[in-house]
Amino acid sequence: MTHYVLRSKVADPELFQQQVQALCDAMVAYEVHRTRVAAGEAQHYPSPAQGMDPDIAACVRWAEHPKGVFQFEIDYQLVDYLPVAPGDEAALLARKQQLSHDLLLMQEVSIHRVLPERKWRYAALLYTQAVNKAKTEMTAADLTVIAEHTERLKQLERIHLHYAQQESEVEDLDFTSINNFRLEAFKA
Repeated sequence: MTHYVLRSKVADPELFQQQVQALCDAMVAYEVHRTRVAAGEAQHYPSPAQGMDPDIAACVRWAEHPKGVFQFEIDYQLVDYLPVAPGDEAALLARKQQLSHDLLLMQEVSIHRVLPERKWRYAALLYTQAVNKAKTEMTAADLTVIAEHTERLKQLERIHLHYAQQESEVEDLDFTSINNFRLEAFKA
């Protein structure tokens, strides 16, 4: 059975793959060594998997292949979320909460790309000040402030709409769709 490893727990997927391959090679060498030592002595030689990161150890398994041959094989998959088993209501709810949380973070990042959070208030005040001037008193700088902030507000509305739609989709997820759902970041 495939072992699922959370992508968030793996800093470097390439290094992780190398570590898994190294363990697999070490397990093969260990099995060869075990077959050569006297009966009863094998237990004195600990498995290379002992003391190893549990995720790395779980990625290497002893499997039977055609013609009854046993050998070690690497079987894992990097995932963003662990699969939700059918009927596990608690896991379904937890995944929906995690997806909602991740959506909120993605939305904040998207808004920050438009304008950093601590600059919104100042930009809004400049915009209000420029809009409240009489048309005859408006300068080119005021018109620029109005145009730039109006565009930011349009972008903000598109961001909110994008993430609100996904949030609605998350609410509708069930056991048949939860494991295939992928969040999509806003693209300007």
